[in-house]
Amino acid sequence: MTIIQNKLRRVLMSCVAGALMAGSSAVLAQSTSIPASLEGTYSLTFGSAQSGAPLANGTAVDMVIAAGGTVCIADLVLTSPTVSGTEATWSIPALGVKLAVSDVTSGSFNEAKVMSTADVFLGQFTGSKTSNS
Repeated sequence: MTIIQNKLRRVLMSCVAGALMAGSSAVLAQSTSIPASLEGTYSLTFGSAQSGAPLANGTAVDMVIAAGGTVCIADLVLTSPTVSGTEATWSIPALGVKLAVSDVTSGSFNEAKVMSTADVFLGQFTGSKTSNS
């Protein structure tokens, strides 16, 4: 239990630090349509990996969706998502990919797709919410 608490603390601390460093970007993200019901911590596994995917099938990660649209996943802090249809999308230029989380329309987590910057599907994270914080 201590290991899980320390891991969660590490993820949340880096998320909070990243959100603070993002400054005005985090404020900008607050204008997006990320429902509060999506906020929380998720335990996810990567699957359906395609050629060029940045991760192997079976890679497990924790993802935190925070207020204002900030996402922490695999030591990355992402801000300023764009919302289109049922998906909120965060760009990760350093990796040449985007993360598209759905379903922002219903407010219930469905998946987090990993796409190339040219919108080619590379794989997806599936899993479940483990905490509301």
